[in-house]
This record gives sequence, C-alpha cells and structure tokens, in this order.
Amino acid sequence: METVQITNVRVNYLPQDPLVSRPAEMILDSGEVGDRLEGPRLRVDDGEPAQPDAQGNYLFQPGTREFQQANSLVCATRTLRLFEQALGHEIPWAFRGKLQIHPHYGQGFNAFYLRQDHSINFFDGLDTTTNKVVAGSESLDVISHETGHAVLDALRPGLVGWFGSEQAAAFHESFGDLATILTSLHDPHVLDKLVQDTGGDLHRPNQVARLAEELSLGINHVHLGGSRPDDWAMRDANNNFTYVPPSQLPDRAPPEELSREPHSFSRIFTGACWDVLARMTEENMRQGLDPRQAIVAARDAMLTLCAHAVELGPNRLKRLGQMADSMLKADRRYHAGKFQGILTEVMMRRGLLSAGAAEEVPALRLERVPSSAPEAEALLGDQLGLGPLPALGCESIQRNGEGETFLRYTQVREVELEPGTSTDLAASLTLGFDREGRLFHRLWEPIDQEAVELARQEVEVRTSQGAIRELPPRSSADLMTADDGIYAGYLVGAPGGHQKLVRIPGA
Repeated sequence: METVQITNVRVNYLPQDPLVSRPAEMILDSGEVGDRLEGPRLRVDDGEPAQPDAQGNYLFQPGTREFQQANSLVCATRTLRLFEQALGHEIPWAFRGKLQIHPHYGQGFNAFYLRQDHSINFFDGLDTTTNKVVAGSESLDVISHETGHAVLDALRPGLVGWFGSEQAAAFHESFGDLATILTSLHDPHVLDKLVQDTGGDLHRPNQVARLAEELSLGINHVHLGGSRPDDWAMRDANNNFTYVPPSQLPDRAPPEELSREPHSFSRIFTGACWDVLARMTEENMRQGLDPRQAIVAARDAMLTLCAHAVELGPNRLKRLGQMADSMLKADRRYHAGKFQGILTEVMMRRGLLSAGAAEEVPALRLERVPSSAPEAEALLGDQLGLGPLPALGCESIQRNGEGETFLRYTQVREVELEPGTSTDLAASLTLGFDREGRLFHRLWEPIDQEAVELARQEVEVRTSQGAIRELPPRSSADLMTADDGIYAGYLVGAPGGHQKLVRIPGA
C-alpha cells in the first residue's frame, strides 16, 4: 500500500481562556506536531500522548486529556513562532534540547516555567463551587504566559540568572501577559469579538485585556471565598497603575491594589503597553482604517516593539523604566520613530521613562562582522569607547532576517555582599551591527556598586523569606557561576525557578 505523506494537520484548540472562547480549528504543518505531539522545538510529556486520526488530525474536544495535550502544544508553538517571526531569527532556549510541556503536572490552581527542568507545567484544580476541573492546559492565556517566560529567558537569561532587582521578576510576569495578549490577537475569532465589544476603543472592558478568567474564577471560589465578582480576573491589562518604587509598597495587597510582589507589580508595565496598543489603534482609525484593521496594525507594531525592546534591552534589569527606554529605542530603529509620541506620553504618564540620556554609539564599521566566538572576542578593544575591558567571553551570536548581527558578551566574577557572604555577578556587553557592518547598538553593563547593592538587597529579602536553602555539595555546572567547585547555599525565588548561587558562612 502506498504511504500518504501528510503535510497539513488539523488541530482543535482554544484561542483564549475556556471561560470566554469556543474551540477553533487550526491547520499546522505536520512537522510542528508530528504523530506523537512533538515538534522541532517543543514536546508534550504526559504519559501516553494523544494519537491522531487516520488523516493525521487532532480533533479532540475540551475536557479530554487528548485535547489538553494537543492544545498546550499548539498554543506554546504559536507563541514561540510569533516572537521568532518578529525578530527574524530562531530563539534558542536557555537550555539544551526541547521545551517539555507537562499538561497535567499536579493538582491545584497554578502553572510555571522551570529552566532547570526545561519545562512548562500546568495544574488541574477543582472549583468546588462549579464542581468543574480547571485545567491550565486548556487556556491559551496560561500556556502563552508560561511560554513567554521561556522565550524571555532564552533571549535574556541574565534577567533571572544574575542578581538585578525585584523589578526583573515583575518584567518577566509582564512579558508573559503581553505574550498572551499578542498571541490571542492573532486569532480571527478573538479579533471579531474584540471589535464587537469595543468598536476599536480598547479602553472599554474586553476579554483580551482580562487574563486567565477560568483560573481566576477557581481561585476566587476556592481561596478567596467568592469575595470577587464572577467576571473578576487576576490580571487585567486595562488598568491605571503607575510606577511607585517597590520599597514604598507592601509585600502583599488586595488584588485591586498594587504591591511589590512581582505578579502585582507587573501590571504597571502591562497596563502601559495596553495603553500604547489602544493609542495606536485610535491613531490607525483616525487615518481611515476600520476597527479590525486598526487593531491588527497596532498588534503587529506592538509585537515588534516588545520583541526588539528585549533584544536591545539590558541583560540585568535594574528598573522597569529601562524596558520603556528600550521600546523607544526599538521604535527608532524598526519603525523610524513613528510611535515616539505615543510611547513617550504613555510611559511618562505611567512613571516609567528614566531621565538618563541615551548611550552614544561610537562610529564603527567592520569589513566583516564576527561569526564565531573567537572572532567576536578578538573584536573587543578601545575602538568601542569603553576603555579597558575585563576578559569578556562571547555568550551568543544572533543574526536576523534584516542582516543585523547581535553579539552578547559576559564575564562572571565573585563579589562580596556582606562579610563571609558572596555571590556571582556578570558584566555584560551587547553589540548590534547592521548588514553593512556598522555598529548601531552598544549596551555596556559593568559590575558597579549599584549592581552589588541590588544583589545584597535581594539576598537580604530572600533570606528573610526563608528562600536561602542549603544543599549537599554538588557540581555547580548547571548554575551561571564563576567557580567550578561546589556549593551548599543557593537562592530560590526567581522566575523560572532559577537557582542563584549565594555562598553563606558555614555553607
């Protein structure tokens, strides 16, 4: 019998949260899902994977284990591909191998990305009021958020690998929410409903800005005693929070108020980006586009801004405002400054723009842009205008579809935080060259006193929270660390569960 080569696979999935969307069908290349729910970059690990029908399709219904497996792979793949398309290059994970998807990791109302385990993990929680099992693997909102963590960790592993500030964790949460919003807006059914609900005025209440509604409902019923209305969502991008230094905020606060806890604090940046999206949409409609066209154009611009802001942004975040600055930089580079007015007005109103002047980029043109680590390391010198540099090693080289090349260098060294207590910090240098070899981007992040102080503060806070653990001596090869010896103390609490090394007395 002749074997039929299947190239297109039909898959049922939910384009948003189960509480607000109905199943839709997507056609994917067979290579993205395979015959055992495994693509080139992601793999479902859930016991026996769902089997396709005779035509190679995965047309299961919500509520079934098979649907949840296929849905989680589709939503995660879509999120990754959108950011890769926006950047014009593959985004290698912050680990070797494929991202493992665990649709049924445990019981409860939770989900998380874990770099050490190369995984995104989803829980099933019983809503005792509705008597329904809330499966995180059925919600694009939850899946895209966790995939967003993995994407950001791949692009900027230092945000969780090195001490910076607690605002780095907040940006991680915001990026996950923005990944959800931008992924859902690529579904035609979601766009139709958004136009119907808002007419293009995105500051009207809508289900795209509200995130993880079913999970929120379950938490409300089980953990909050039903104290919130049934349409309450844990995070709503359509908000009015403005920046306040975390030190001036409580550790925890009711959902309607701001706290320094990363999920709560993240809403400042997410809300600012939603405002920008809304303003872009308004401007597009003013120029004659209908509401749907206006939203699509704004969505595409926001995707490129978010993706390139990370690529141009810091490797060790100190303040949320640095990412606002990076969005302005991305707009100048990739949109010829088209959105400077909107970005500046919104970010200033939200208290996110820093007062620092933009770093000047020296005039430098290379006949040949480095394509290997030794070539990249040989490039370093006074011509970059930074003076003598430490022994930086080339960490990554990325070339995109525009012909741009980004070189990222790091150098790790041990610093003392308190007498007897130390950790590792990294100096980091990022360079961007255009297709003609001209340097257009340079970001130097030394190990300065501010970096050491931020690390000291984080260790102090995490120690008070009991997040410093002791382990039996073991290899530190899986940590981003300066030494190749052993460790006994480590810090837990960063996004992705990253273990940050802290050498403590007696450890």
